[in-house]
Amino acid sequence: MACARGIGLAAVLVWALGPGAASGQDVPRLPGERLAARAVTIRYTTGAAPLFVFQAEGIGLGESQSISLTVESSAPTQLRLYLIPKQGLARFRYVVLTRQRPVARLTLPLSAFDPDPQVARGEVPPGGALLAIDVPGFMRGRLENALRFGPCAAANVAAPMPPDQTPPGPSAEPDFDRALGAWLGKIAGGRLGMANEGKLEPAWDQLEVLARGLAPDTWGFGPDDDTTLMVSNLLLLAAKGSDFRAADVLDSWRGPALSGEYLWKTERRSLAEHARGVAAAECGRGPLGDSICARIRCDVWGLVSPGDAARARALAGRDAPCSNSGTGLQSGLFAATAAALAYRARSVRELLERALEHSGQPGSEHSRLLRQCLEWHKTKLPLREARERIRRECFEPIRRRDPANAWAYALPNDGLVALALLFGEGDFARTLALAAALGWDTDCNAATAGCWLGAMLGARRLPASFTAPLHDRLRVAIAGREHWSIARLAALTLELR
Repeated sequence: MACARGIGLAAVLVWALGPGAASGQDVPRLPGERLAARAVTIRYTTGAAPLFVFQAEGIGLGESQSISLTVESSAPTQLRLYLIPKQGLARFRYVVLTRQRPVARLTLPLSAFDPDPQVARGEVPPGGALLAIDVPGFMRGRLENALRFGPCAAANVAAPMPPDQTPPGPSAEPDFDRALGAWLGKIAGGRLGMANEGKLEPAWDQLEVLARGLAPDTWGFGPDDDTTLMVSNLLLLAAKGSDFRAADVLDSWRGPALSGEYLWKTERRSLAEHARGVAAAECGRGPLGDSICARIRCDVWGLVSPGDAARARALAGRDAPCSNSGTGLQSGLFAATAAALAYRARSVRELLERALEHSGQPGSEHSRLLRQCLEWHKTKLPLREARERIRRECFEPIRRRDPANAWAYALPNDGLVALALLFGEGDFARTLALAAALGWDTDCNAATAGCWLGAMLGARRLPASFTAPLHDRLRVAIAGREHWSIARLAALTLELR
């Protein structure tokens, strides 16, 4: 539903490696030998904006291959730890620190840090620099924190790449290309749709630009809530097996690893209800039960169930009710069903029609709208008229009763996903461009459309302009499992069938 707030790191790093002040604050500059010898504690107060916490200079990065460091936070937060070994290069590691896991001890090769080609670099001090920037999730409030950092040491000795970041070898698994396509489509769509998230009017004038793909200077993606919760579900399935309970889903949200700053209002209310004694499977019966929250995470249940709609719906049936009811619940179940069937579908129309056959509620408002979208496309109703009818008949009644959150309701957004898929005619670039331009929850809509179409087409048939800028990298807000190879995620997905 949302990614981290705009970070504006270019300005921060221009300042960091040159004169001036960031956000009017005096930022500590530490000599590298001080961090090498002992830990340093820095106290700061921040909120919804990124904050430059400190800069360490001369830490021996010049010819180093790896770095060891320890960081501890008194409050749950997220950090970007930047390494600037020499002029023209900036790499960062995203680190999540939670109340139950406040310490991160890292021994990593420099290649485990993601390059950031979007930041500006100034003059680099001898021996390089290390920077810490506090980066809030999208549900961040005021934060008072004490960050304990160090000891820190760079070494000219190789360190192993973390397993999560190591791509699998060549796969003979026939569904691997489709699973990889689904993950690439989910991530690329989420990135493409971010610019228009929450906008009520369609951006018709952006279609040509959006269809060109991701910005070439993109490097990986994340964190956002869509992919964070999908990976969290994969880890839940790996730990508990297919017999996990609804309560296990809620436990994973409040558990030791997941950053609470990536849970939206719906999930937060569910956790509060469960704490008051409401059964986990009943926690979705709230005022935002019709929101999009179940859909954005439930397609993973289809991805672990290639062609098996019944299993996908059974798994989603223990997840979706934790946050949603009514149309929101149906949306989550439909997402799981469509993702499973996408592995075997030959066309978008076939995919939607077969998924509707499994809906279990053919007369529901959700099913009726999706069938109407199929009919509009079949009878060649102009796309703009179809979008206007969804706005008038689905979105406006919701906006009258809940103007603040209407953009994130499942029914109208699912209609836009169907329109993007149908009018995209199986063309990946056009489909994602439409989903990212039609308005409302555009990042989630483009992510969902990209996931289903990516599974249908397979990774080899996706345009390089959407996949190459990702560089096989995904970042999620899960402590200790923040960085992933996308191909590794695809392999794990199929291991959990």
